[in-house]
Amino acid sequence: MRTRRCKGALTRWLRRPGQVVVAFGDGGRDLCMARAADLVFARGRLLELCRQEGLPAVELTDFDAATVELAARLGSGGRGAPGPAPPAGAARFDKLSVRRVRLRGSGAPPV
Repeated sequence: MRTRRCKGALTRWLRRPGQVVVAFGDGGRDLCMARAADLVFARGRLLELCRQEGLPAVELTDFDAATVELAARLGSGGRGAPGPAPPAGAARFDKLSVRRVRLRGSGAPPV
């Protein structure tokens, strides 16, 4: 499924060598992005589609739980079984860069 501005193409364009790409989504329009990501947190329709396609996805229930899961998964390189849980209060994302992407509007480049 493609949208006017494919989130998957944008995800691939923003990817940098050595980075783990994490996607958060809830709808069918996020499927292309999920296919391009290393780790997917999904709910709703996106979770159903990921399961139908056999894409690994973590069910997104709330962002606090996702933060803990993300820290554990990054300990194992982003894929597969979670690594050891970080000590309480020590969750840091040294190599995690967050990019805000504007998908609608004036066509401004990603920020």
